[in-house]
Amino acid sequence: LIEQYPLLLENDGSGRFRDVGPGRAGYFAEKRSGRGAAVWDFDDDGDLDIIVSHVDLRATATLLRNDGGNRNHWLGLTL
Repeated sequence: LIEQYPLLLENDGSGRFRDVGPGRAGYFAEKRSGRGAAVWDFDDDGDLDIIVSHVDLRATATLLRNDGGNRNHWLGLTL
């Protein structure tokens, strides 16, 4: 298995993303081997949360709750 630090990317407003994970504690400070993710509103508060599955020795899923508020920064389509 190849373990790497998880990426936490933030839009810098100029069409580029930067990794803001380094220096953060918790999940982003540990090397993991993530293999899948699902995005949905886990806590029904109007913003998207992420669950990541892993295949490393801990083999636990990690829920990343978005508690930053709903700022509507996404593209919506009606088909």
